[in-house]
Amino acid sequence: MHRIMHVKISKEHPFFYSLVLISFISFFVFISRLFKKACPVHLEDKYASSFFCYNQKVPINCIDEKYLGNILNIITRKDIAQQIYAYLMQSKNIEELSHLEHVKGVGPQTLKNLSKFFNVKRSCY
Repeated sequence: MHRIMHVKISKEHPFFYSLVLISFISFFVFISRLFKKACPVHLEDKYASSFFCYNQKVPINCIDEKYLGNILNIITRKDIAQQIYAYLMQSKNIEELSHLEHVKGVGPQTLKNLSKFFNVKRSCY
């Protein structure tokens, strides 16, 4: 015959606060997963996904080339987007977004619009 041991856990028990903390975290994770919006767009590039799904700024040096052109076409006119894309492909990594002012057609207003969607990240991983 097996006996079941019942352990009474009170505030004096050494693991009481650990159990309370674990319970709280588990509940928080459960609730956050309930309300987390799933991204309807499934892209291989995590930076493009963060742009399209979660409205996060994209590191302009890190995003995959095939998504960069599409995002630039959404943000700016097609001719300017093509020139920015060509400049980025030629220079590979830029230190600041202000370097895009070297592109014909990119002025302070275009740069301001780009800075709403892009940032510069030195390390992509």
